[in-house]
Amino acid sequence: MAKKLATRAEVPDELKWNLKDLYPSDDAFDDAVVAYKNQLGEFGQYEGHVTDSAKKLYAVVVDAVKLSGMFGRIYFYASARNDSDTTDRLERNWLVRRSHCSRKRKVQLVFYTLKLRLFLKQPLHNFCKMNHV
Repeated sequence: MAKKLATRAEVPDELKWNLKDLYPSDDAFDDAVVAYKNQLGEFGQYEGHVTDSAKKLYAVVVDAVKLSGMFGRIYFYASARNDSDTTDRLERNWLVRRSHCSRKRKVQLVFYTLKLRLFLKQPLHNFCKMNHV
């Protein structure tokens, strides 16, 4: 006879991921998603200006790295919450939320990615020399 798997509630806390290291609560996660989406929207200010100057390029890259870190935390948290109890249909909502952030990220960052790829084909040191970096 096959053993019945324990539910999430039956598993001792010390054997579970401590997601509180990422976000202290699901509400804090929700707040982080809103903040991420807002910052992603603000990133659009750089469209058409990525390589205007060395300072602008630096600001764009710093903000893109910051957004990447925020997205990584959101992605992992949503994935871990989804996997924490696959018997609960409401938990499936975590994958939808993660996917929505992922799609929004791709759309908002496409201009940056394309401009940076084109830019990196030029000699970076010449750009920096022209801009006294």
